[in-house]
Amino acid sequence: MASSFKCFFLMFFCLFALLNSVLEGESSSRRIIGVVGPCAQIKDCNKRCIESQFTMRGLCMKLSLESTKLTCLCKA
Repeated sequence: MASSFKCFFLMFFCLFALLNSVLEGESSSRRIIGVVGPCAQIKDCNKRCIESQFTMRGLCMKLSLESTKLTCLCKA
């Protein structure tokens, strides 16, 4: 169980790096700089991001077209 948990967060770290490189050319107000985790496990994504000192908001969205689960992403 612990190894699948580590794999899960390693996957999000890689996706975070990919999102940062893709969004490099966009304005800073649209940059996603934090992947918190699956929205199903987070009660209030926006509140969690604000409590984590992100300056904008948190939102739940799919990381890919094939994804069936929403992920909490924080913007700064």
